[in-house]
Amino acid sequence: YKPITGERMDSKALFKLNFFKSADDKFHCPVMYKVFTDTSAIVAIKTTGNVYSMEAITELNIKSKNMLDLLDSKPFTKADIITIQDPQKLEKFDMSQFHHIKEKMRMVDEDEEEARKSATYTLKSTSAEATATLAELNTTYKAPSAVAATSAAGDDGGDLPKYFHNTTTGMV
Repeated sequence: YKPITGERMDSKALFKLNFFKSADDKFHCPVMYKVFTDTSAIVAIKTTGNVYSMEAITELNIKSKNMLDLLDSKPFTKADIITIQDPQKLEKFDMSQFHHIKEKMRMVDEDEEEARKSATYTLKSTSAEATATLAELNTTYKAPSAVAATSAAGDDGGDLPKYFHNTTTGMV
């Protein structure tokens, strides 16, 4: 699925990107030899998958009206230029516009859901006695069923189970 719109995505829409690494193992533009950083504008050419700095494509392709890939000399159009990273466009960093956040969709992790059922899930730390007590409680405690609670209703026909009728606040 597409993260922004939530539309189904066809695998044919995906293509391989060709990143280039410098001698010191950092990604860089193969034409300008500028290392990519968090502040670099990075684009890819859809027809070849080659990744360049936006500066290289602007100066050597768009301004000179030479719409050939800088490494492969394969023709492309402006529509084939895909922006991978543009630090000037801050709206793309607004995650509230992503489809899964707008629709409050959440991926269910079965292990986490199981862990949430544990009494210790929200506790950061416990003493040895509390840990032992909770471990015993997890093995021996059985939640009262709805049938048992209704059959244990008081003789007066009230809505409360019998065990509630014998409780006290401890105050005299």
